[in-house]
Amino acid sequence: MVEATAQQRASQALQWLGAPDNWVAPSAHDHDVVIVGGGQSGIAIAFALRRAGIQRVWVIDAAREDQAGIWSSIARMRTLRTPKDMPGLEQGIAELSFRAYYTHLHGAAAYAALGRIPTADWRDYLLWYRGVVGVQVAWQHHLTHVEGADAGLALHISTPQGTQRITTRKLVLATGLAGSGGPCIPAVIAAAVPHHLRTHTAQHIDFAALRGKRLGVVGTAASAFDAASVALENGAAQVYQLSRSTSIMSPQDNSLTGGYAPPQSFFVDYPDEFKFRLIDEGRPRGNAPEDTVKRALSHPNIEVLFAVDFNTLHTDDVGIHLQHQGREVVFDHLLLGTGYRTDLRLRPELTLVAQHALLWRDRLGAIGAGTSDWLDVPYVGTGLELQDGPQQLAPWVRHIHVYNFAAFLNHGLHVGDIGSAVIGIPRLVNALTRSFYQADAAYFQARSMRQLSLQPASPPA
Repeated sequence: MVEATAQQRASQALQWLGAPDNWVAPSAHDHDVVIVGGGQSGIAIAFALRRAGIQRVWVIDAAREDQAGIWSSIARMRTLRTPKDMPGLEQGIAELSFRAYYTHLHGAAAYAALGRIPTADWRDYLLWYRGVVGVQVAWQHHLTHVEGADAGLALHISTPQGTQRITTRKLVLATGLAGSGGPCIPAVIAAAVPHHLRTHTAQHIDFAALRGKRLGVVGTAASAFDAASVALENGAAQVYQLSRSTSIMSPQDNSLTGGYAPPQSFFVDYPDEFKFRLIDEGRPRGNAPEDTVKRALSHPNIEVLFAVDFNTLHTDDVGIHLQHQGREVVFDHLLLGTGYRTDLRLRPELTLVAQHALLWRDRLGAIGAGTSDWLDVPYVGTGLELQDGPQQLAPWVRHIHVYNFAAFLNHGLHVGDIGSAVIGIPRLVNALTRSFYQADAAYFQARSMRQLSLQPASPPA
């Protein structure tokens, strides 16, 4: 009954606020906006667009409904890493906040006593949020190809009923860390360890099958320690945490960590060379919060190995061998907490897009000469839209907005994270709104003239 009260209050607030009818000019496209991703970002964006009067929006997701988003799959932390009171998906509507949801469910004292939000509670909140805002998702709809078509885009989508081709004026990729690339597998590891003996933390991990095994966990970022903890909690015999560095980096060491305070929203206005240097030099490697590290190190059968030379890896019938400081360490399986690589060429559905989209390498010219992985990141506009490449052959790529990690270099936000929503979603919605108006300015001006002609004439003075 308490949870029903929370839903009733949120629904009442939305009813009082109201929402404008669709104002976007009619078109022959099937949709005005298609959002790929039915997780927290995709749902919140669709809701924000509806509140802005953009109603012809379709949300699709390749997953089954019970597997949508990271919170039911690869989020292995016990609690969120963001503060419980950080603004998130509520979009200025207090009744939609996690605090309102949790307080109505458990009471004010329980919320006050809460440290960080338990992952399971956040997952339940997102289900509640989706129900309250009423966004529908087409599940098991997988985007397979994107191309330009008729001042918009043509999307090829695989569904349980077969393949379909639909058109849309705009496409939003709300697809998380891997949405504009994929898991990063270091070449030295890929060459030395067969595929069946390694699993990236972005993939499903069968921890039960790893019970009693000797595991190497590559990396000391948060996701790597999370995977180590779950493996140990599920009975792994021994875990070796493997780091190329000589110490564990904490969030306090990271020059670009610290929430989404107002100054963070100005990052988009910095000069390109300055932005690139901040990211390329200020974000050399991942980090892990203290409680994440303590969770793993609380187990007696974990050892952290620093200054690891992965060139010494080799595999035989006994296992995976690593030479480290005069000793040999043997693993049965490797878990790779090695992060993600942003590169449109890694996404099969974006094959054609990748041929035309402007990259940071193109933007920086001679200044960008080098080997940094950041050079392969797409260069996006102030509305998170892709840009046409140097040859200016595909203006249609500007209809694609990347609400995912690909926007990090331009905007300084981990777009898709909870805290980035307060900046990222309004920025995206404002850009889409402006784009629709600019494309159809003649339509709106003609409509305004028609409306003006219906007004009674002013009486003579």
